[in-house]
Amino acid sequence: MIARVLVAVVFARPTNLAHGQQDFERTVTVDKTANTDFDNIQDAIDSIESEGERYTVLIYSGTYDENVTLDGDDENIDLVGIDRDAVIIKPASGNGIVITSGTETERNNRITNLTIETASGHGIEIIAGQSPATDPIGIEFVDVTIRADGTGATGITGVDAEKVNVTECDITSDDGDGIVVGNHWTISSTSITTTEDSTSDQNAISLTNRSFLSVFDSEVYGEKRAIFLNGGTVEGSKTTDCLIQNSRLRTNGAGGAGHATVSFVSTCERILFQNCLIVSDATLTSNSRLTPTGIFSDGAATLDDIVFQTCRVVTKGDNDSGSTRVTAVQHDILGEITLIDCSLEAENKKTTSPASARGIANGDIHMFGGVIRTSSHFEKEVNVWDIEAVGTPLPSVSGTQFSKWKEPIKSSERPRSVVQRVLNVSVSSQTAILAATSLTTSEQTITGTSITNPDVYRVLTARGNQTGMNQDVFIIGTNWADEAITEKITLAGTSGVDGVRPFKTVTKIILPIQNGSSETVSIGTTNKLGLLGPISAASDVLQQANKIAAANSYSVVATGTVDVNYATVDLGILAAGGASFEFVYLTPQ
Repeated sequence: MIARVLVAVVFARPTNLAHGQQDFERTVTVDKTANTDFDNIQDAIDSIESEGERYTVLIYSGTYDENVTLDGDDENIDLVGIDRDAVIIKPASGNGIVITSGTETERNNRITNLTIETASGHGIEIIAGQSPATDPIGIEFVDVTIRADGTGATGITGVDAEKVNVTECDITSDDGDGIVVGNHWTISSTSITTTEDSTSDQNAISLTNRSFLSVFDSEVYGEKRAIFLNGGTVEGSKTTDCLIQNSRLRTNGAGGAGHATVSFVSTCERILFQNCLIVSDATLTSNSRLTPTGIFSDGAATLDDIVFQTCRVVTKGDNDSGSTRVTAVQHDILGEITLIDCSLEAENKKTTSPASARGIANGDIHMFGGVIRTSSHFEKEVNVWDIEAVGTPLPSVSGTQFSKWKEPIKSSERPRSVVQRVLNVSVSSQTAILAATSLTTSEQTITGTSITNPDVYRVLTARGNQTGMNQDVFIIGTNWADEAITEKITLAGTSGVDGVRPFKTVTKIILPIQNGSSETVSIGTTNKLGLLGPISAASDVLQQANKIAAANSYSVVATGTVDVNYATVDLGILAAGGASFEFVYLTPQ
C-alpha cells in the first residue's frame, strides 16, 4: 500500500522561471514622476494590443493608488516592478490586481518584483470572466509582497485558475485566507501568513474540490489552519494528488471545530506530506486554545492514501488559560492515514485539570517507525497517552518507539514475538509501597524514603481503613521506559482498589483531605504484572510459564487474566514470594 501511495502522489516538480525582468523588446514604462510612457499602471495596460505578442509593463518606484485589472484581452502582458519594496500598488479600497479570463487558451501573465497593499480587498483575485466561463490558465507570481487587509480579504484567491505558480513571494492576510488555490498550483519558497484572531475560519492555504497542489520549501502560518484540504463526496469533486514538501506549517494552537495545522474534511485522496515540520503551539498566543491539534480529520466522507513521511509534528498546550487537551494526530473519519518515520510530540503546559495529551487518537492510523512522546505539566493528569485507541478500526504501528497506550494496538505489518521474564516476584502486599498513613485536613504529598518502589513492573492498589472513604489518591512514577505516568485510584472504604497501569518506580503519592477523623491510606502491590509492549487481543499472550523459587526450570501453565487495554497479566494468588514468570506474546513494537 505504501509503495502505491508514493508512486501515485510524487510527480515532477516544475522548473521555476527566471526571476527579474524578462528581456522583451516590447516594453511600456510607468513612472508617477519621470518622463515615461504613462504615469499609472492601468493606462499602460490598456494601451497594449498584443495580438499574441508578449509585452512588459515596467513599473518604476512609487505608490500607485489604483485598482489594476488584466481583462480577458490582456493576456501575454507582464507587470514588472523595478524594485520590490519601492513599487507599491495601494488602492484606497477594493482589490489590488484582478485577472479575468477571456477566450484565450492560456493567459501568460506574469507579475513580479513589486508590493501590493490593500485596505479592504484581496491582494490578487483571479476569476473566470466569460459566459460560459473559461478557466484562467497560466499565471505566475514571482518576488511579490502582498499585504491584504479587510474582512474576508485574501492574499491570492483563484479557485477557478489553473497552472498558477507562486514563487518567492511574501503573503500576509489580516482577516482572510492566505491563498485559495485551484487545480495545478505550485507554491515554492514562499511565506504565507494569516494574522487576525477573528471568529472566521482562516486558512493559510485553502484547497476545496481541487487537485494537484504542490508546495515546496515554504513557510505557512495559519491563524486557524495552515493547510485546509476539503473534498466533495462524488467523483470529480474530490481533493486529490497533492505534494507538500520541505515546508514549515504552523498555527498558534488552533483546535476544535475542525481547526488544526493540517486539516482534512470529507474526501481527500493521494496526499503526501514529506519532510515537513507541523507545529500547533498554543504557547505563542495569549488567547485560549482548548484543543491544540497538529493533524486532524473530520467530515462525512473518507480519506485514501494520505501519507506523512519523515515529518515532525509538534503540539503544545498553553498555561492555565485553557488547553484542555493536546493532540498530535486525531483521525475522526474513515480511511487510512499513514505515518512513515515521523516524530510525534504532544506537550500540555497547563497546570490545572484537565490537561491531557495524546500522540495518536482514534481511527485507521498506520505508523511505521518513528517515535511518539507525550507529557503534561499537571502532575495529576492521568490522560496522557502516546496512543489512545478509541473506536474502530484501531490504530496500528510497526517499529515505533512509544510507551504509553490505552486500548488494543494492532500491528501495521506482522507482530513481533517477544519472550519476557519477570524474576523474583514478591507476594502482593497492601502496604508494599506506602504504609498506612493518616489523612489530615489538607492534601499531602508523600515523597522520598516513605515510599518503596515496586519489586517488579506491576500494577498497584490503594486501601482506606474506614467505611465510606471515597477520596481520590494519585500515584505518580515511571513506566518501564522511565516515562512519567500518573494513576488515579478512587477509594472504596476498606476494600482494596486496584489500579490499571503498571509502575516501575513511584516518585510521589498525593493523599486526599480526610473525610473524617482517624482515616488512613496505604498503597500496595497487586499480582497484575505489566508487559513491555502493547497487544491487540488477549490471545496475543501465547504462553505463560512459572518457576517457583526453589525450581530449576519453568513449567507451562494456564495464562492468567489478560487486560488488553493496558497489557497486563493477572497471576491470581501467589502462595509464596520469589517465583519468576515467563510470558510469550505478540506485540507490534
